[in-house]
Parts: sequence; C-alpha cells; structure tokens
Amino acid sequence: LILDDSPSLAAQDRSQPRWEPALAKARAACQARPLGDRVGLILASDPERAEIELSSNFGAVLGALNRDRPSDRRGDLAVAARTAAELLRDSSAPRRRVLLISDGQANQFDRGAWGELAQRVAGQSRGLVLDLQYPGPGRPERLGNVTVAAVRAKSDVWIENQPLRFAVRIENHGPGEIPGLAVRLVAEGKTAAQRTVGLGPFDATEIELAAVFSHSGAVAGRVEVEAHDAFPADDFRFFALQLRDSIKALVVEDALRESEPFLDQSYYLRRALDPRRRG
Repeated sequence: LILDDSPSLAAQDRSQPRWEPALAKARAACQARPLGDRVGLILASDPERAEIELSSNFGAVLGALNRDRPSDRRGDLAVAARTAAELLRDSSAPRRRVLLISDGQANQFDRGAWGELAQRVAGQSRGLVLDLQYPGPGRPERLGNVTVAAVRAKSDVWIENQPLRFAVRIENHGPGEIPGLAVRLVAEGKTAAQRTVGLGPFDATEIELAAVFSHSGAVAGRVEVEAHDAFPADDFRFFALQLRDSIKALVVEDALRESEPFLDQSYYLRRALDPRRRG
C-alpha cells in the first residue's frame, strides 16, 4: 500500500479535505484482505523505505494510518513504487499487488511517468499488479496554489526613520492566471507595505517591500498574500531579524591636526560613518 501524503492531500476539495477519503480507502483496502495475506505500507514523503514491512499484522498498518498526516514534502511516487516492487520481488504469493492511493497532483503524473513505471515493473516482476486509485470517485481537479516562497532582508542595519527593504518571492503553482494579487508586509502589528502583482500560470516574481522599524534589536513580522486558495498554510512566511544600530570601524592615520580638524586624513570618513557627531 502506497499512500500519497504530499501537501495537496491537505487541500479542501468541495468543503472536505482530500486526506480523509484517502485514509478511508486505505483502511478499507486493509480490512478487506483475508487471513493469510500480508500487507506493507510506504508513504510517498519517505519513498525509499517501508513505513511498515510486509507482515500479516494488519493492526500495525491500521495504527500507522491513524497516526499519519499530510506531510510538507512532496515526495516521489515513482520511487515509492520501485520500493514496493522490491518488497514484493521475492514473494512467492500467487497474487502480488501494489495499491497507490493518490490525488494525482504530482508532476510525475503529468509527465506520464506512472504509466511508464507500471509497464516496466510489470515486465520485470511477472504477476505484479500496479493499481492506482483516487480518494474520490474520479481524479481530482488540479488545484491552484500561490505561495510566499521566500522573504529576505537586504540589510540588518537599523537607521532611524529609514526603511528596511525586503526581497519577496511569490510563486504561482497553478494553471490559472492571477491578475491582481495583494501582497502585504506586516511588521509591529500593522501593515507596513503593500503591493499588487500579477502572475501567469506556473509563474514566479520577486518584488521589493520596505518597512520602517521604530527600534533596533530583535524585530519580527510576516509577508502574506490574499490567495484564497486550497492551501492556506503557505500563503504567508514569517521573518525575524536582529537589527544593528551601529557598525564598528577602526580608522588608522599617521597624523592628527586638532587645530584644523577638516585637514585630518579621516575627517570626512569619520563624519560619513557617524554624521551625528560634531566637534
């Protein structure tokens, strides 16, 4: 049994998460097996090993299904299928079956890699059946998803009343165009900056947002988008910084002329480094 636990299974599909019907179908497949059968479990998020090795202990598999939740890793269904075929390769059972329960959102489905893998595994392992089932009655639709992929401060130096600039990367992982997406930078409990961007299908963009912080030291905030998509968990990204209010510099020169300080070799450099100093 291969269970697709990629992030798309946490999506809301027709007001119901896809994860619950996927789990129900996995449990039903285990409970329908007669005595003498063996079952193993592989999760797509960790495809190179078996979560549960082949065993007649169906209770262990059902217990693992009750503990599992959608992962934040996409995983690899093709690798999971190869791992399952290796587990069944030495089996002498008359019927050997790999059952994959997935919503079909992964890229390998679009590339046709699953069909190619099914043919290859079936050719190498005679009598092995690969069975793909969806959580619901048919293949779920491809869901759009906008994510705040990265937030990076361009500096860590605090200057009073001067904005701190952030580079923000926004990605559209869906097939639809997004003409006007609101992006906000929230700092110190209020919206410090906002921009509207447009994204094409499977497009990405990097924008700049700036915020003025009232103090140096530890500051935090977030960048968020109003995506209203099926994956709200990645519609925002937090940041935390330790802002410095000074930069230490060692200035070395061979002579000081205190009577005419502007003639000192470092006079203008020192004023540039600390313009607040006088005299």
